[in-house]
Amino acid sequence: MSQAKGNVVCKYCYSIKTTIPNSPNNIRCQNAWKRIGDLLSSRILDYNELPFSKNRDKIFPYVRLSSHEELINGTHYLNLLNIVEKNPLTIFVLWTKRLDIIKKFGRHDLSNLILLFSQPSFNVIDPKIPIPFDKTFSVYTIQFATENDIKINCHISKNAKCINCLKCFQLNNVSHINELLKGSPLNWRDITILLVDLLRSNNLDSIKPLLDQIDEELLLNNIDLGLRHQVDITRYLK
Repeated sequence: MSQAKGNVVCKYCYSIKTTIPNSPNNIRCQNAWKRIGDLLSSRILDYNELPFSKNRDKIFPYVRLSSHEELINGTHYLNLLNIVEKNPLTIFVLWTKRLDIIKKFGRHDLSNLILLFSQPSFNVIDPKIPIPFDKTFSVYTIQFATENDIKINCHISKNAKCINCLKCFQLNNVSHINELLKGSPLNWRDITILLVDLLRSNNLDSIKPLLDQIDEELLLNNIDLGLRHQVDITRYLK
């Protein structure tokens, strides 16, 4: 797993919690990821070494590649492409920041592969989709998204799951996936003022994704008491 430095989005990744030391589950996961990563990045695997499901009833319709790590090198990427090619009935999706690797080796015209370019920094205005990627995935802070009218269309939280959305897992008219930054410190007074402004402007489309990213009990317990009377947030909570 890459070590994030500076003000980059990796510092807030969901996968960071798997690096917590002295956890037996984390140690097992890290050992398995290292073993698989070492194998996939060391040599091109023979065709009969690649995973394949012969039982159509057990075929996964969607698979995310490298969900807890980044591409290691070109060999790693080529082995993933070969896995994709060997399993044509599954849609494979790869999030990566390794533009250098993707540009060098291409995508081999695989119709069951979707490439998402992960923006390395958060709060990117007008993110571009480099060739040959299909989509781009960007992360924004609450305040920046609101001030710059960024539409949040990824609502993964306690109330939502990827399998119920699939914007990233299907070739559709959604090319830019925008998510609110997770794990950053919350200034409750600023959030309250932001909610008040959104309500006054009747910007309901921005209120729901904002609230979806914040734990309901945490919000109600911490929202600035001096401003709470100005905003009735309970009617927007599930």
